Amino acid sequence: MADFLSGMVVETLQELTDAGCIAMDNDETQSVASTTLGKIASHYYLDYTSVRLFSERAPSVKTEEDALTLLCDATEFKGLPVRHNEELLNADLAKKLRYGHKGAMESPHTKASLLIQAHVDKVAFPIADYQTDLRSLFEQTGRTLQAMIDVSADLGYLGATLRAMRLSPTMAQALWSDASAFLQLPHCSDAAAEKLTQAAGPKGFAGMLGMERAALVRALSAAMGNGIHAEAAVKVAEQLPRFSVTAEIRRRPG
Repeated sequence: MADFLSGMVVETLQELTDAGCIAMDNDETQSVASTTLGKIASHYYLDYTSVRLFSERAPSVKTEEDALTLLCDATEFKGLPVRHNEELLNADLAKKLRYGHKGAMESPHTKASLLIQAHVDKVAFPIADYQTDLRSLFEQTGRTLQAMIDVSADLGYLGATLRAMRLSPTMAQALWSDASAFLQLPHCSDAAAEKLTQAAGPKGFAGMLGMERAALVRALSAAMGNGIHAEAAVKVAEQLPRFSVTAEIRRRPG
């Protein structure tokens, strides 16, 4: 029994070392110290294989699709249920989505990506169980995505970090990062968003929100073609936070 337990400890320590989560001294003390990856995994209650995956693939994250795929490939999503014949439903759903998916349709990681894309694209799910699966999925995405951001940032991959950061508002607002900001407003269609973008001019979304209420209602009514919808949109717009940012470049002393 002692040999079995000792062997298990040694094997576990070796796996964590190979994953970059701990560092072991080679001297007689064989002391163990947690690395940054190990601390990230511990802080976010993540499987050590997930932070290893993030560290290995962060350099290859060149697009928003890459970031989404990497997130969904995390070990935390391997338990997402793929029921009998759902691979067929997944294949049909993938055809309607922005990125689709190149992976196996019976994979839980593929399904995770499709669920998130359908949520953002506002595509109806083929069965009600997918809505339950999405809620279960979102219980894991917050901490998993934050860990992915921290790993990418710690390794110095700015592009991967920024693309991962954009996924958070993408999922929260159900809007892709390149979508019109006006689509945040209720009852705002793509056509209405295009009209509002033209009306706002260079000041954009923030500039239009700075308009007086009566003027804002008129602008929204003209774009949406419905005064009731415009009033509902204004109520939401009035609740959005307003803030300003200033920046300056300073020379380093010497």
